[in-house]
Amino acid sequence: MSPLDRELQRTLAQRASSLTPPGDLLDGVEREARGIRRRRNSLVGTAALSVLAIAIAVPLAMRNAESGDRDPGTGFATAPPSAAPSTQAPSPATPQRSRLQWGFRGADSVGEVAGRANQAWTLDHPATESYHPLYSGTLPDRRRIEVFEAVESTRSFAVFYVEDADGSSGRIVQGLEVVDRNPQRPAQGKQSLTRLPQVSAYVDGPQDFVVIIGAPTTGQLEFSTDGRRYTTVATAEGTGIVAVTKGEDRAAYRVRVFDGDGVAVYDGPIDLLSED
Repeated sequence: MSPLDRELQRTLAQRASSLTPPGDLLDGVEREARGIRRRRNSLVGTAALSVLAIAIAVPLAMRNAESGDRDPGTGFATAPPSAAPSTQAPSPATPQRSRLQWGFRGADSVGEVAGRANQAWTLDHPATESYHPLYSGTLPDRRRIEVFEAVESTRSFAVFYVEDADGSSGRIVQGLEVVDRNPQRPAQGKQSLTRLPQVSAYVDGPQDFVVIIGAPTTGQLEFSTDGRRYTTVATAEGTGIVAVTKGEDRAAYRVRVFDGDGVAVYDGPIDLLSED
């Protein structure tokens, strides 16, 4: 060995003695794998907590949004404040719409005829608010007749409507304000409307008639052309139709109304044309 080889060997030995020998490679690999697993478990746990937090927060946020009441610090719904007492005055009671308060009588009302009758009245009385059918029937000459109460805010009318049998034409023959016209109680003015004894109308045409609609308590109707000789009127549910002769003095016509006990509750003229 030459002196140069011996010097090189000595130098390499010195350098090797100063280096730390490496550990077991298998242990290092195992340590690294354990670290990876710890980091992965940590990430999974964090993600699960995030999902749980969202699952709790979303329903709370929706409830808060619906109620509109949330605590600014926590975001949770708060109890709604107690309602302040209202200072608004109560609305006035709705007035009684039907002033007559009579039920419907007669044959079944034909919807088309009743509709045309209401429309005919409304053309000249736009303030009408509601209609209450009182009577529907057929005159002996086959014309249809509809009687109804037309109600405004402070008054009402008993309206008689007649239509040809074929429906080709119809008209209002009478519209009377609902007041008590009993001549036996003139000083008392308007009476309780439930005591109104009758409404009646003269219906002219090919043949003339007087149509009398008594109160529901009516037991008997009588009619006179001159106020002296009375005849009993055939009635059905307190209503009657009397054929009269053209040219007679209608102002002389008289009606008597008796209640179910036979007591006269009205003795006076028929309701002549008095359309408002």
